[in-house]
Amino acid sequence: MKAEVQDMISQKIAKTVNSNLYNPEFNVTKLSEIVAMDRVTLYRFLKRVNNCTPHEFIEHSRFEYAKELLRNENNKIKDVAVDAGFADNRHFSTRFKKKYGMTPRAYRYAI
Repeated sequence: MKAEVQDMISQKIAKTVNSNLYNPEFNVTKLSEIVAMDRVTLYRFLKRVNNCTPHEFIEHSRFEYAKELLRNENNKIKDVAVDAGFADNRHFSTRFKKKYGMTPRAYRYAI
């Protein structure tokens, strides 16, 4: 695959994910529909280009956005979770701690 085409596809995937971060119902199936790739092709593409699965890519993007939101102390943790597309605050906190080794609250005070 040519680099220009690969970059164009990567940008479309990233733009689609970033446009849907707030939506807890946004998942790999919806991503594959929007970018017009079947799930297997999407999986192979992201594994090759980003060394992650589509689910990991979506979750990583959500966590990066959540980390930005956590920088503002006026944002409540539960609101950050919802704004980053996590339907459940506990799930967000559990996954965040697993990924970063600290709770969202601890992260907020560490930065």
